[in-house]
Amino acid sequence: MLPILLLVLVLIITGVIARQGMLSAFLHMICVIAAGAIAFALWEPIGYALLDSMGSFGAYVMGCTLVLTFLVALVILRLAMDKLVPENMNFESGANWAGSSIFGFVGAFISVGILTLGAGMLQFKSDFFGYTGWARDRATAQPGEVSSTPMFTAVYTARFYEMLSVGSLSPMMNGGALKQLYPEIDKMSWSMLRDGFVGDSGNGRSWMQPKSIKVTNDQFTYLPNFASGSINPDFPRFNGAYIVPLKVDVSSFDNGSQFTMSNAQARLIAPAGTSTGGAATAFPKLYVQPSKAGTPTPYAFDDGSNFVSNKAGTQALDFILIFPGDELGPPTEGDYHLQIKGLRLDLPSVTVEEQGMEMLAAMGGGATRQLPTGEGKALTANDLKIDSEIPIRISYNAKKGLRLNDKNFIEGGSGEFNSGGPGNNVSKANRVTNFFEPEGTRIAQLTVGRRKPIDLDALRQEGYADQPLLLVDENGNTYLPYGYIRMGRQKTSILYNPLSPIETVGGLPTLPSSGNTDLFILYRVPIGVTISEVRCGDIPIGSCSTKVDFDD
Repeated sequence: MLPILLLVLVLIITGVIARQGMLSAFLHMICVIAAGAIAFALWEPIGYALLDSMGSFGAYVMGCTLVLTFLVALVILRLAMDKLVPENMNFESGANWAGSSIFGFVGAFISVGILTLGAGMLQFKSDFFGYTGWARDRATAQPGEVSSTPMFTAVYTARFYEMLSVGSLSPMMNGGALKQLYPEIDKMSWSMLRDGFVGDSGNGRSWMQPKSIKVTNDQFTYLPNFASGSINPDFPRFNGAYIVPLKVDVSSFDNGSQFTMSNAQARLIAPAGTSTGGAATAFPKLYVQPSKAGTPTPYAFDDGSNFVSNKAGTQALDFILIFPGDELGPPTEGDYHLQIKGLRLDLPSVTVEEQGMEMLAAMGGGATRQLPTGEGKALTANDLKIDSEIPIRISYNAKKGLRLNDKNFIEGGSGEFNSGGPGNNVSKANRVTNFFEPEGTRIAQLTVGRRKPIDLDALRQEGYADQPLLLVDENGNTYLPYGYIRMGRQKTSILYNPLSPIETVGGLPTLPSSGNTDLFILYRVPIGVTISEVRCGDIPIGSCSTKVDFDD
């Protein structure tokens, strides 16, 4: 239904343009084509420059950048064209009607097509008004065409600019052609970018920030002797494999809770064989990630419920994507690219290894974990507690900058409140009392301050302001704080941002010398672990044994 409605919109715009006459319609079509070329040329560098600084709006940056760049370029070009050609020309009635209709239709079609491509890049549900173009088959997990009606405007606009990108408008410097860097961008836009674990709810992150992901150790390897059946006879069969080890941090997580990725949200783009040819692409068939025990374990994308994901509460994930060599062939000269959740990464030069699984087993590992030493000052249950409750009562009607869910639990934000009230004067239904704890996680509160075991002012004076304040579990996993509660006699400040951990001691608030202000540092940790140490950088400063259990 949606593609048909868009075609109706094209016809309406065509009628408006055609009424201006054939010359005007022709000039408008030229302006639209040129504006589209400018938009596709500038869309990626402008969007990537904004992604890291836009926070939660980052999921909308790339789609908006494409559309707005096109509109700005179109307005400028059309105004310039009207200055250059101020008068219309008269044609025979039939020729004028036919020409203006054709030129108007082309201009309208491309305009709606770029709008459609940009809209498809926004973060919303995997379907839109009931329409899903390309997505995974829920039984086999293989990406393919879902709707029998293609998104006409997006498909043919993408094909048109792909043709121009290797033809008359091919880039002369600084980059490759659209056809070779973003092949079949319409399929990713509708709807594989959003075909993830929480795609049906519209909460899944469809674009990652460039700072949130990196290729581990700059490794990109081709294993010619790789055979998937040698790992597990039930895995999808293919021979030869391209191996890409990756590391993502908390800024890539869906709503700051957990990283999830389907095989439809990643693809390897190989170099084109010729200057005008299209690039070969492949979706990953296998992936390697830590098991519940922490051991790197291979899994297959052979079921709609299989996703790359991290353990709840952890703040980073090391994983490996394995792409079938059968679909891409052996390495060729040129640059390879990885498109993952919309973001396009330039991969390092591919290396060929003959060792197969031995090489795979050695890849993707993060830095060696530093296990707790038992050193540092002893912490009591009052110094570190597992508790999501806030020490004051806040009314829903006076939540200020806090973001709440439907149960009035704090999901993020900040605000300053009176320390003494409103207390019991607020009805139970309107009270804000706790932080939201995603499934599998708990909130840990570390009390710090003057004359406390953990003294931030002393750490600053000793030159550790640029070091992180970490909780460390028994396996050496570390956890950065997501916020704090600064509680004084008169005012209490709350800051909580699951998408942006506080990375240094200097990023935490200072306390007055009077000693009448408490500071609670907020962490989110997985259920089942034992917090054994507080560490400033690599230095143990606190020792404990706090088990993270389910809330009673």
